[in-house]
Amino acid sequence: LLALPEAAELGDPAAAVDLQSEHGVATTHGIRPERYLILNTIGYNERRRSRFREAAAEFEKSYNLSRKEGKELKKELAKVPDEKQAELEHQAHDNLRWQGSAATQIGTVLSYLGDTVAALNWSSRGLALRHELDIPDQIAYALAAQGKIQRELSQLGEARASFLAAQEIWRDLDAQRDVTAMETELGWADAISGLLDTAEAHFEVASATCAKE
Repeated sequence: LLALPEAAELGDPAAAVDLQSEHGVATTHGIRPERYLILNTIGYNERRRSRFREAAAEFEKSYNLSRKEGKELKKELAKVPDEKQAELEHQAHDNLRWQGSAATQIGTVLSYLGDTVAALNWSSRGLALRHELDIPDQIAYALAAQGKIQRELSQLGEARASFLAAQEIWRDLDAQRDVTAMETELGWADAISGLLDTAEAHFEVASATCAKE
């Protein structure tokens, strides 16, 4: 796994944040995904307004909050009786989901800011977390996001591999719109590489599919 961005770039991802005064909620014990959703939603809204630094900050809060509670849950799992294990394991699973989502989103908005090296680091973390959970559609989303960053870094072979892997998952899930989107992304990767014939072929497939929808 690639190193995460330095603290000077976006704050230390390993540092837990205290949202008590800012959001009026405790940071451990009882924080459920609703809090992470609130922070992610703020981040999405900031991103839609092209306020990318502000969006990154909100996604980072979500990442750190879920990461902190995840550590607390691991401690609790070692103490609770067997009948409560399943509930805490489900909560730990949710923590990883929100960490993966936030990390992927941080990577995306950093790429918009032109900080593509840090973006790829965060994207790699998000992909690793989603692989750990083994949820196919989330893995595909993270692969697609990573592929776009790799393309910006001119890592075109890696970008193609990411897009193809995402496309294969979405094909298995019968998510045709996402399969088509990856055809377009593959077309742009080949066009940048100077592979104009294969790029045109990808665009033609995407166009034909869109015409059928």
